[in-house]
Amino acid sequence: MVTGRTRRSHRNGFSLIELLLVVSLIPIITFVVYSNFVAGISVWKKTQTESPYENLSIFQRKAARDFSQAFLYKGIPFKAEGQSVAFASFVKAVPALGGDSAIGEVTYYYEADKGVLLRREKDLSAIYKEKEGSVSMLLSGLTSFQIEYFYFDKEYKEYRWNDNWPAQEKKLPTAVRLKYSDASGPRAPVFALAAEGIPEGIPS
Repeated sequence: MVTGRTRRSHRNGFSLIELLLVVSLIPIITFVVYSNFVAGISVWKKTQTESPYENLSIFQRKAARDFSQAFLYKGIPFKAEGQSVAFASFVKAVPALGGDSAIGEVTYYYEADKGVLLRREKDLSAIYKEKEGSVSMLLSGLTSFQIEYFYFDKEYKEYRWNDNWPAQEKKLPTAVRLKYSDASGPRAPVFALAAEGIPEGIPS
């Protein structure tokens, strides 16, 4: 004879089919949760990692702005020394002095041992006090770097590219070409300067 207590125990428990169903669903739920977690981590890493093409675009904009704003200024000569070039341009102003920009010196230089192209800027105060100035990295992972200058060669009586800038020149070159190589291959962007007498076309 089946008592009332036995009937109640059957109603309050789980059947074998129900247990098997729960057990079979656990791996599926675990897989879905894990897949979403991994996908979320992957998206987060991509948003935190800078694309080399983004770095290249930022470099192109900064260099184009710096060289286009270059000018002759007493006390800040145009200096070309090997794998570096320095010139007068507009730099970020000290907030206490007001204004967004101020006259200063911008230097592009290459550190071969680290494979990086750096940019240093100094305002007139930093130049006078011989301070280091503000340094930022423009490009990394470079395997080679070279600077060339486009100007009118008086000897050949024509515009030419040259990897040396005549020290006696008291003017700006017409353009500067930064030749470098990285994992994606060689590149040679050209940046025009605010110089007079620019020819109609600058050969690349």
